[in-house]
Amino acid sequence: MSMLLYLTHIVYYFDKVTVFAIGLMYFGISVNSNLFAKNPYIIFVLTAAVEIPAALLNCWLLNNYQRRLTQSISLILSGSVLLIGGISGIDGLLFVSVVLAKFFIKISIGTVYIYTSELFPTPVRNAAVGVGHVFNFLGDIIAPFLLLLDYVWYLAPIASLSVPCIISGLFILLLPDTMNKPAPDTIEEVENFQKILESNKNNEEHIQLVLSTHTSHEYNSARIEPAILIQSS
Repeated sequence: MSMLLYLTHIVYYFDKVTVFAIGLMYFGISVNSNLFAKNPYIIFVLTAAVEIPAALLNCWLLNNYQRRLTQSISLILSGSVLLIGGISGIDGLLFVSVVLAKFFIKISIGTVYIYTSELFPTPVRNAAVGVGHVFNFLGDIIAPFLLLLDYVWYLAPIASLSVPCIISGLFILLLPDTMNKPAPDTIEEVENFQKILESNKNNEEHIQLVLSTHTSHEYNSARIEPAILIQSS
C-alpha cells in the first residue's frame, strides 16, 4: 500500500472523529447551556431558537457551496468562537459566543451525514453512516461530564469542546469534495477518487468540444445552403 493511499485511509477514518467532535460540541452546549450565562432561561431559549435559521442557511449552503468547505468552516468557526469567548473571561462575550457556536455546529450537523454518505462507496455506505452515529452518540454521552473539568481548570471544559472541532475542521480539508460528483460504487473508486474525477472532467470537456464542433458545422451548412440557392436562381 502506497503512503498516499495509507494517508487517504487515515483521513477517511478521521471522518468518524469529526462526527464525535460534533456530538461533543452540540450536546455540550445543549445540555449545559445554563452554565454559560447568569440567566439560564434566556440562553436556553436562544441556543434552541438559533437552530431554525441555522437549518435554513444549511440548506442554502448545501445547494450552492462545496460540502467540504461548509463542513470545515462551520466546525472551525464553532470551536473558535467558543474558545475566544471562554478565554476573554467576559460574561457578555461568552454568552454571545455560546449562541454563535450552537449556530455553527447546527450547520455542521446538517452537513456531516450527507457528506459522509457521499464519501463512502456503496458496499460500506450504510455501515459508515451507522458507525458515524455511534461516534456521535459517544460524544453525546461524554458531553455532560466535561463540565466537571471546571474543577481542574476553568478553561478545560470549553477547550475540550472547542479544540476537537477546530482540529476536525482542518482535517476535513484533506478530504475530496463530493458536490455534483458521482458517488463511488466500489472501494477501488475511493482509492482512485482523484483519477476518476480527472477522467470524468476530461470526458466532459471532450463531449463539449464535439458538441460545439457539431453545432458550428451545422451553422455553417445552414449559411451555405441559402447562398447556393440564390446563385442557382
